[in-house]
This record gives sequence, structure tokens and C-alpha cells, in this order.
Amino acid sequence: SWQLEEIRNCVEQALNNGARPVCGGPSQTGLVFPCIIADANVSMPITNMDMFAPVLSLIPVESDEDALDKASHCDFGLGVSIFTKDLAAAARMAKIVSAGVVSVNDLIVPSADPRVPFGGTGRSGFGSTRGAEGLLELTRAKVVQTRTEGRLQHFSPKPPNPELVSFLLRTVYGNGLSGRLHAILSSINLGLGALRRQFKGKGR
Repeated sequence: SWQLEEIRNCVEQALNNGARPVCGGPSQTGLVFPCIIADANVSMPITNMDMFAPVLSLIPVESDEDALDKASHCDFGLGVSIFTKDLAAAARMAKIVSAGVVSVNDLIVPSADPRVPFGGTGRSGFGSTRGAEGLLELTRAKVVQTRTEGRLQHFSPKPPNPELVSFLLRTVYGNGLSGRLHAILSSINLGLGALRRQFKGKGR
């Protein structure tokens, strides 16, 4: 098939550009699986394609940062597995690496546990399956609003008291301490004035 031919071409291209075979690979009769090649690099097409075949490319790295940098060159982010005894380091890498699922010291969880949401980033598909997120993918939000009697303040063209809102903003975001204090005093005077007007209205 054309898929098998494409995989074979990518493997051969990698081997012709410095990678070395570890297991399987091109043969007289075709491509022997499983196929493992070492000393690959991010410039090789084999390290940046959606290959659904038992082919593994090994890219040497010098540090965690180097590994994250090389991983960022791939347009696909379906899943990442981190194997280490340093769980703190794994947690730091898991926060940074771009992938739909990150497994620490495991490979099977994303495809075996129906409670775990599964979905990719980048060019690795869209949406999620399984888990609560997978169920939400099958739903559509519908909003029903009912208006009761009375005014809806959030539809008012102006705030209830523009001056008070202005004073509050200046209190929080005013320039310097003096500007904020002035805004606080102004808002207090405004409140006292409103109370005086309210009491005068009741006394009539």
C-alpha cells in the first residue's frame, strides 16, 4: 500500500542521513517490523509524521531541557511518556511538554482506562474521547433565560452611580498614595451626601 511505501521511504531516508538500524528495517522483501532506528534527529521526516506503524525513532538528548526542545519540533502531540525515578522532574516536564496525555512511568493508561480523557494537541486530531471531557464532546450547551418583573440592571446604559464607580477605580488604580487617598475621601463624601439626601427625602 502507499502507506507502507511512505514509511519505508522515511526509514531509508533516515538511515541514509546518519541514523543506524537497531532492529528490523528495510530488506530485500520489504520492511521488517518492528523497526527501531537510533541516532535520529528532528530534521528527519520520520520524527515528524503521524506514523501508525511499529516504527521507533530514537533521538539522543543531553538534558531534560534538550528533550523538551526537540519534542517541540514535532507538530503532533498525541501522547508523551516520561520514565524516571525523579517524580518531581517528571512533573516539571509534564507541565511544559505539549501533548494531550502525559504518562509517567507508564504507556498503557491512555488507551486502557475509560476514566482517562484522551485527545491530542497540534495536528493530532481534535476533541477528546472517554472520561468526563469525552462525554462533554457529545453534548451541546443550551441556555434558557427567564426574565421576571423588575428592571435588569445589567441592561442599563449607565452604571447606577458613575461617580462612585470612578472613585472606586481611582482608589485601586490611582497614581500614588495621595491620589488613592483623595479618591477614598471623595467616595466617603459622596456616600455621606447620598445618605443626607435620603434622610431629607424621608423627612418631607
